[in-house]
Amino acid sequence: MRLFPPEPVIAPDEGFTLEKDIFGYAKFGEQLEKFYASFDDPLVGVLDAPWGSGKSTFIKMWCGHMRNEGYPVIEFDAFKNDYTDDAFMALAGEVLLLAEELNGDAEEVRKEFVEKATNVIVAAGKGGLKALARKAFTEEGADEIGEALAGAADGAIDSLEAAVKEKLLSRKQEKAAFDSFAEALSTLSEQLGKPEGEGEEGKPLIFVIDELDRCKPTFALALLEKIKHFFSVPNVQFLLVTNLEQLGEVVKCEYGEGINGTAYLQKFYDMYFSLPVALNHGLTSVQESFAGYLLRTCESHVNGDWFVPLAENKNLSFREMLKVHAYAAAMVAGRNSITFGYEVVFIGLACMRLREPDLFAKAIDGALSSDDLESFFIPTDDCMRFYLQAFFVWD
Repeated sequence: MRLFPPEPVIAPDEGFTLEKDIFGYAKFGEQLEKFYASFDDPLVGVLDAPWGSGKSTFIKMWCGHMRNEGYPVIEFDAFKNDYTDDAFMALAGEVLLLAEELNGDAEEVRKEFVEKATNVIVAAGKGGLKALARKAFTEEGADEIGEALAGAADGAIDSLEAAVKEKLLSRKQEKAAFDSFAEALSTLSEQLGKPEGEGEEGKPLIFVIDELDRCKPTFALALLEKIKHFFSVPNVQFLLVTNLEQLGEVVKCEYGEGINGTAYLQKFYDMYFSLPVALNHGLTSVQESFAGYLLRTCESHVNGDWFVPLAENKNLSFREMLKVHAYAAAMVAGRNSITFGYEVVFIGLACMRLREPDLFAKAIDGALSSDDLESFFIPTDDCMRFYLQAFFVWD
């Protein structure tokens, strides 16, 4: 028995299959593809869904579907890449990797892109002086800067003035570097999506960024800024996969509670999509479908007859179902033999541990009351409530 199912292995060009698309998202994926195919302009879309709703698995299948339709696709996991502080280099590097993979013979186009990207990095890197100057003119930084300038005030001021003058004069070159990069990116993307046969239309580069709500707040916001200022060009379309509510909290974390995170984020995307979360198939709920997959792949001894109704009644997300199953499976594994009553109790306790840790602690301490159980388990959980009361309530 396993606590968690193995990560689904989805090949880069696998797309939607009956075996792995257990919630029937293929139709939504096709609709999303048709939407992106309808626009020639730069486009940034957001696929919004709560944590644990299966959006990362969906997006892997969708990327495979898009590749099969002839689109060049980049999948970028923001959470796995937030160890770097340079969002621009991370994004540009992904484009270059795809170019080397798909267009081995287009060396001149790649060289041009690398050169223009380097110019942007150099131009943007000159902002260090601006940060020093800003700090120098704040009360907080006065002492620190004053010490650094001690004994060489006149020379330092002259150097600062010269540097500021240079910055002003280089603004034209900086803007030219940014514009040249945009042109090089668009040209390279056009080359990547070039049709194989005559009469076919080229495809834009599809750049998918996942886990935007799980990565470091500073990195998430830096990615959004870089996409807006440098990567919003013809032949490039983005899909940001995230939980907008959580990403709004990231904005507040960075800029303060007074800012409207939702309104702030709207300037970074053009279109909003919601992942369908209630694709029930006839009499089978999404929780029942996922529970079947979970119990089967884990070779689980957790009783599905009780696990499924509880997941439905509590409207557990897929990630929550994984955790409840893991807790219950660990309890089951700790006993040599399991009677019916224990099966029910373990599943109820596992859900309680996830959703109401304080209530779980009361159960372990023998302080659980009938009212506690009444408030946690809805009326249809009479049997589960009965067994928990028999095991843990002594009032």
